[in-house]
Amino acid sequence: MVPRIIIAFLFFALSIGVQAQNLTGVWRGYFLGNGGTVRYKYEVQIDAAKGGSVKGVTYSYRTTVFYGKAGLQGIYMSKTKNIILRETHMIETKIADGSDACPMTCYLEYSKEGNLETLTGTFTSITSQNRDCGSGTVYLEKVEESEFYKEDFLINKKPTTNKPNNLTVNKPTTVKKPTVTKPATTKTAGTNIKKPTTVKPQSKPAIANKNTTPIAIGKSNNLPTPVEAPVAANTAPEKPVAQPIETPKPKILELRENKLARVFQVADPNIEISFYDNGEIDGDTISVYVNHELVINKQRLTAKAQTVQVKASPVSTTYEIVVVAESLGTVPPNTAFVIIKAGRQRYEIVLTSTEQRNAKLVIEYTPPSSASK
Repeated sequence: MVPRIIIAFLFFALSIGVQAQNLTGVWRGYFLGNGGTVRYKYEVQIDAAKGGSVKGVTYSYRTTVFYGKAGLQGIYMSKTKNIILRETHMIETKIADGSDACPMTCYLEYSKEGNLETLTGTFTSITSQNRDCGSGTVYLEKVEESEFYKEDFLINKKPTTNKPNNLTVNKPTTVKKPTVTKPATTKTAGTNIKKPTTVKPQSKPAIANKNTTPIAIGKSNNLPTPVEAPVAANTAPEKPVAQPIETPKPKILELRENKLARVFQVADPNIEISFYDNGEIDGDTISVYVNHELVINKQRLTAKAQTVQVKASPVSTTYEIVVVAESLGTVPPNTAFVIIKAGRQRYEIVLTSTEQRNAKLVIEYTPPSSASK
């Protein structure tokens, strides 16, 4: 009896794991050939069935140079979280130079971090004459909408009962302010600020576009320099310490929705953020704000990076990066391929923005001393 109970329990646990990894939906990103510099945009619509089999369609496109739609079949191995997708036949093709389309076979690994689900790995491809057509890497993120149209198997799909909760950001732990006991004989009118121990304020770290003069985030040259007074008995309470002036929120961030794409955790204070065009250079233009401060102003995305340097500190640990689409290029929407480097940590993400919605990511810096506690 005991072995049967154990087997039933393991089967139940495995079933929960498979349900948590729901591959059905729209996946969008890019593929890049080995040794190449041009990223082809890639969208995969998957219909996952019981038992691990999958089917669906893929879209490969690069402005007017290349467009292809293919049918796919594959298999998902829940134990290893690996998936093999094979493009079985071409449904539609539009190739400017008249060359042959090359169906791909993708070898991907499923990963989930918070609410971000990704498929990453490699691909191989062959021509219609079974000749080698190259190989490379694939990066896909699960998204809500298609840049083309959803297939019938997604439109008619019954909604799942275990919907994920709204996107939750790992917020820093709230620290209660220390209670300051005022002397009984002293009363300060017109102020509600609780006074912490006098600390010399530090200006926020400088954030700058590469090859330009660094821009100070929230820096004020008019802040008074506090002087520590000697401790004396029965003296009046000290005046509240002046707080750094926050940069007002730009109007464009008020008018458009700022959709959070992902939260990154870094342990190195030297952060580099690079922006590239995701795919064919088609005229996408962006502006970038860091903590409401404009650091990239209406710059065109190309194969050469637009780079921002951030110097974090234990005083200022959270950085909100918002990408605003100034133009959508010839192939909407505006898509930027972003690389974040902090010491040995490296992250990649594709951000999509429109004239109604900005793309936002958050970087949280955890000083080594805090992480070791």
